Amino acid sequence: MTDTNHLEGALQQLLQERAELDSVIAALQKRLGKPVTSDNLIPPAKPLRSATGAVSADSVVYRGAFFNLSVPKAAQKLLKITGRPLKTPEILSAFLQAGYEMKGDNARSGIYTALARSKDFVKVLPDTWDLAERHPEAAEQKMQELTTAKNKKAKKGGRAAKQPAAAKAELKPQAMETKVA
Repeated sequence: MTDTNHLEGALQQLLQERAELDSVIAALQKRLGKPVTSDNLIPPAKPLRSATGAVSADSVVYRGAFFNLSVPKAAQKLLKITGRPLKTPEILSAFLQAGYEMKGDNARSGIYTALARSKDFVKVLPDTWDLAERHPEAAEQKMQELTTAKNKKAKKGGRAAKQPAAAKAELKPQAMETKVA
């Protein structure tokens, strides 16, 4: 019994080290200008499945699995591995288990916002995300919504209305002359 636990622990440590090496290899390939694809990296060994056959998000990630990836790229990798839609808290849990650093005060809302703004993800249920490639109709509708929102923003002049050059000139402080006695 203890022999099995010891071997299981050794296997988990080796899998974690392999994930970290895969991340380092990917970073070096990127720096050298070589194409980096998820096909080059070895997937984790036999993910745990629930009674329904679904893969648990926590069972397929190991430390460093999302090293040097943006939130959308990390979520895309996670969704491809699990093969099913995930809720935002499940994505956050997998990120935290992998040691992924989330900046900001509210990591959950950061993930939600990043996925909502990306054309690569669609919301299939409330707070549940999947890859757009698996839902072509929903992806097309989202692209139309994103384009409409972008056009509205462009008509309003972006985040802040641009000031005329004359107004900008008035805001500059005048140089003060100092007299030396």
